[in-house]
Amino acid sequence: MNKAFLIFSGYNQRAVVAFCRTLTRMHIPFYIVASGEQDFIFRTKYKKQVGAVRRTKELLWSDVEHCIERLKESTGHKEFVLCPSSEYLNQYVLENRDRFSKAHITVPLVDKDIYRIITNKEAFATYCSSKGLAIPRRITSFAQAEIPFVAKPIINIQHGRTLYPYLITDRIMYDRFLNQEKIHDFYFEEYLEGGQSYYLLYYISGFGYDVRFSQKNILQQAEGKSIVLARPAEIHRQEIGERYSRILQEAGFHGLIMIELKEKEGKFVMIEANPRLWGPSQLFVDNRMPLFDAFIFEAIHHKKYEQKAVQSTGEYPYLWLGGIVQNIFHGKKLIWHVYHRWHNLLELVRALWRDVYLRKDTLAYFVHELRISLTMRSV
Repeated sequence: MNKAFLIFSGYNQRAVVAFCRTLTRMHIPFYIVASGEQDFIFRTKYKKQVGAVRRTKELLWSDVEHCIERLKESTGHKEFVLCPSSEYLNQYVLENRDRFSKAHITVPLVDKDIYRIITNKEAFATYCSSKGLAIPRRITSFAQAEIPFVAKPIINIQHGRTLYPYLITDRIMYDRFLNQEKIHDFYFEEYLEGGQSYYLLYYISGFGYDVRFSQKNILQQAEGKSIVLARPAEIHRQEIGERYSRILQEAGFHGLIMIELKEKEGKFVMIEANPRLWGPSQLFVDNRMPLFDAFIFEAIHHKKYEQKAVQSTGEYPYLWLGGIVQNIFHGKKLIWHVYHRWHNLLELVRALWRDVYLRKDTLAYFVHELRISLTMRSV
């Protein structure tokens, strides 16, 4: 095998770890470009795979090219496949696709026009609505928005940084949004209170099939940030799972993607899509769903992945304890999406042994993350 995977580390850490674990199990060679000397990867067993360290976290072609050349010299591999690990990286790569191609780096992403329709929240909401899928009610202007409401970026990457949604549920968040952002970079939607939160997860193959899974989100960080506790769901087997697979393929999309949905009284409303690795990827990895396997195999071999007969266990939860502790010690209120208090706490305790970092390959980072979090005090 001549090709190896190339992973840019420093962002989307939990997903990068899940991806490394899959590559290791599949015996696929991979090498990591660390974002700096303080990259979390140096506290994991995957530090052995670091072949280059960037001079700056900002993606500059001179720095990226230097890292690629160092990898080629030190590993003997002349061709690599890029891991689509973060939104910022993906957008940068799509803008510089020719440069990566000339450096013999395969970019397993659709062209930038298709990618932007899927990844930019306003564009994908418009596309979903045109296909008869439910989206949140649009608020025509910021002046008409009444708390609570949601502000979403029109385009994800603006002014050299990634923009994120704001859940504006009180005056503090309202003022923070005004102080930190430019109103014209955002559009506004109703805030959907109540209901169950889900992720629909896909690998859409260029060979005309998909591998799919879904998760039921139980506990989330404040302000709509990372999911910290989830369990397998079944909605990917329902009509909604088929409908989203179909519209993605109709758009010409292929690759890895997560679609966030809110379900209330049997109605599924699309929140956003992320056509890249996503944080709780360890959930489908632990439950033996081969989204990564199929993606990796086809990116390396350029032929159809033949799914094994192994079925999902559907029993293992996902937990990121560090994310819970961080929120608590920052004085922020976690969001419960399932409203059975004692059952939720019991589920949290049972999930401890499945923590994404409480494993041999990342144990040092698990201890480091908790130590840092526990030294914080709410302000």
